[in-house]
Amino acid sequence: MTAALYKSLSKTANSLLTIYGKDITITRTVNGAYDTATGNVSNTVTTHTAKGQLFQYKDMTIAMSGGLIKQGDRYIILDASRLTFTPDPNTDEVTVDGVRWAIVAVKKPVDEQVIYELQVRNV
Repeated sequence: MTAALYKSLSKTANSLLTIYGKDITITRTVNGAYDTATGNVSNTVTTHTAKGQLFQYKDMTIAMSGGLIKQGDRYIILDASRLTFTPDPNTDEVTVDGVRWAIVAVKKPVDEQVIYELQVRNV
């Protein structure tokens, strides 16, 4: 796709998610250095907020996933335009309406950041 088309799609997605979406908090936890004196690892926790919407998978999608999508999993369409990073299942979790979700998988566009689709599982 052309850059102009991606820019247009990004504006449309941003506009729709701003109007109909809700605040999604992404919490990133990165392991720090091991402190030999205390025996602890100090973690760095940062939070970011983006607009998105939480959806339920259809039963047929779950059945055809080969076990990759479990009953109770949800997916989030997340506006990528305000994020400076790609959500990472290894370090990030999301909070929607006070409920914490682990990120299982992330789908993203190949060329340009328009939206992310996050598969999430209740923590």
